[in-house]
Amino acid sequence: MVPVFLFLVLTSLQSPGSRSFVVGAPVAHDALVRVLNPAGTTRVLVRDQEKLEVQVTVLAAEVPGWERFVRLRRTAGEDLAIEIARDAPQPLTLTVRAPPFVHVRIQGETGRLSVEGLFLSTVAETTDGPLTLSLPEDSHADLTVQSGAGAIRSHVRWDLQPGSKPHHVQARVGRGGLAILLRSRRGEISIVPLPSGGKLATPAAEAESLPGPVVRVESSLVSLNAVVSDDMDRGITDLRKEDFTLYEDGVRQEITHFAPVSAPFHLLLLLDLSGSTEEKTDVIRKSAQRFVAMIQPEDRVAVLGFTHRVRVISHFTPDKERVRKMVRKLRSGGGTAFYDALWFALDELDKSDSQRKAMVIMTDGVDNSMDTGREFETRHRFPEVLERAAESGVLIDPIYLDTEYETVVKRRLGRPEYYQLARQQLQQLGDRTGGLLSRAQTVNDLEDVYRKIAAELRTVYSLGYKPPRPGRDGQWRAIKITVHQAGARVRAKKGYFVR
Repeated sequence: MVPVFLFLVLTSLQSPGSRSFVVGAPVAHDALVRVLNPAGTTRVLVRDQEKLEVQVTVLAAEVPGWERFVRLRRTAGEDLAIEIARDAPQPLTLTVRAPPFVHVRIQGETGRLSVEGLFLSTVAETTDGPLTLSLPEDSHADLTVQSGAGAIRSHVRWDLQPGSKPHHVQARVGRGGLAILLRSRRGEISIVPLPSGGKLATPAAEAESLPGPVVRVESSLVSLNAVVSDDMDRGITDLRKEDFTLYEDGVRQEITHFAPVSAPFHLLLLLDLSGSTEEKTDVIRKSAQRFVAMIQPEDRVAVLGFTHRVRVISHFTPDKERVRKMVRKLRSGGGTAFYDALWFALDELDKSDSQRKAMVIMTDGVDNSMDTGREFETRHRFPEVLERAAESGVLIDPIYLDTEYETVVKRRLGRPEYYQLARQQLQQLGDRTGGLLSRAQTVNDLEDVYRKIAAELRTVYSLGYKPPRPGRDGQWRAIKITVHQAGARVRAKKGYFVR
């Protein structure tokens, strides 16, 4: 392996029986840092600094030429990769100190792996080696933890999510937020508190990716979409403004904007046409056409499709028949630029002056950037997209199309953990925007899912109020909506952060 040094050498350290080589490099906000160390110990730490530092330690100081087994390079865009060769003559100890505003993907095999602190997102996996995650006090994160044969131990307070099993845990720490995936085939996985005095900087985006969106108060109006149903889960559609009471931080607020369920939507349908859905294009096309036919006549509809790039199938129009004709022309292709497509879709919705905007996404959610073995150019990362979606006031209903078995098992492409992370991210999109994640086990389930979404859109009320404390205080403001009708249940955003 020929080293590619794009970094600034900081220093060379030597102590009895060992030698360390330390290098540093500037790193961009939202960059992806990939770390590979098959046999040695790996430690990745959050540090409140603008650059990334890499320290490689060899235990026997007299191993000649060991530096050639270390590869430090820039990959796509501003992303960085740190790799230890598999044929290194002895295990190398790797320590990476990175700022909190990056994404990290760490891979080991037999060596010990530890992560200390919170990055924008974290994926860490080993084959046999133990894996430890140290979380600062007051962390907020969503965890997926998998260990095939080893134990999973948590010494921090977390809330187990439905479906968790002893060797496959989904849990929420604090109010949830940053995505963390930990996986080991045979090693033990531990989640522990960061030692006292070792408090690390947490990402500035952390507060922005908690249970509610960050709202820019300069807009002078906090907008909410609320779905109201009875105790039989049937939509309640005849409510008036006077039937709602809205509280911010326990203080009642005046509702200054109200739209009933009959008010028209600007609705955008975003369709995944990537290789994983290629054999199902005909069914996807027909079910999308039927969904468009279910939309109310007053609603304006747009359709986008995406593979490795985004294609506008139809701009916003009330002409449903024209949209259906355009959908007939859908074609599949390679690549899944999901994050970029979602960003583009929000751009399209920004052009609308409607107070009622919704997006329905049909995808397996596995973005190109999740595959650490391939270098795809991705303009936007998920936390960035999630923040914008949460701020937008758009109601997002994701449909998870399950392609994992066909892609991973039959075609031997991708990895199960990509799909786990994708499901988690789609759930976050729904939670943060007031929408609901639906699941289609097969493409044949799509029509039923679309029918339910179309029906639910007719139970959405839109409300708005002026925040009582305009400004940038960075604090969480809890929102509660009640309805003056026995048995009524409300689904809406739980609050927002001001900045």
